[in-house]
Amino acid sequence: MDTKKPRMKKEQQQYLLNFLMRNPETVNGNCQLPATKRLWTELTEALNGMGGVRKTQKDWLETYKLLARRAKAKMRTQRASMQRTGGGPPADICLTELEKKTINIEGTSTIYGLPGAVEARLEDGVVRNTPRLERRNARRATPRTLVPPADSATPQEDAMIAALREGAQAQMALANAQTEAARYLGDCIMRAATMFVEAINKNK
Repeated sequence: MDTKKPRMKKEQQQYLLNFLMRNPETVNGNCQLPATKRLWTELTEALNGMGGVRKTQKDWLETYKLLARRAKAKMRTQRASMQRTGGGPPADICLTELEKKTINIEGTSTIYGLPGAVEARLEDGVVRNTPRLERRNARRATPRTLVPPADSATPQEDAMIAALREGAQAQMALANAQTEAARYLGDCIMRAATMFVEAINKNK
């Protein structure tokens, strides 16, 4: 009896990485955003419908993380080999197309521990620094703040934001009207008091 667990098909891995490259916020942004959750639901349904292994959203995310860890480890080994050989091609260490996609999703700056400390380009499966990138890295002192994509909000969230904005504007208009009314009432009281004092003085 064959008890082997079904393995992930190459087509599933390719689809997974291509999808994440088109939607980097699925792994680099806030996974709790409704838009991100919808993307993961879409991805999971597509992967599970390809006839290979079937997994939950959480398991597919763990699968990607495992692929990323392996690709990062291979890239670090490759770089160490290049340094030992004076910058020449590393011996028998070359990233596959799928591994290069994984590295591009993750970003090379995350592989060596310090954001912005190292930036590189992939060429024929080999990591190579460029003078332009080295100058850019030298100017980088702090990691960039991740900005959620502009289209990350759902229509319901957009409507809620618009309603809150309109409510705030209405409150501001009401506050301005109340201020003007209080100022007008104060002016009326002052004029009435002045007229009262003048009337008393005339009767003396």
